[in-house]
Amino acid sequence: MLEFEVSEPPQNMDSALALAREHDLAAPCTLALPGIPLRHHALGLVGHNTWFLHERP
Repeated sequence: MLEFEVSEPPQNMDSALALAREHDLAAPCTLALPGIPLRHHALGLVGHNTWFLHERP
């Protein structure tokens, strides 16, 4: 599990969706295992400066 804290989180859905795609590429288990749609993950990134990524070998 990785925890990220950023000073400038995405402020709109377009930039959050691009970031969510990057999260999915870097750690697919973050979205795939709990079955979270990409758009829902992106919505959770808007305005939030702490993110958690999960990946299993």
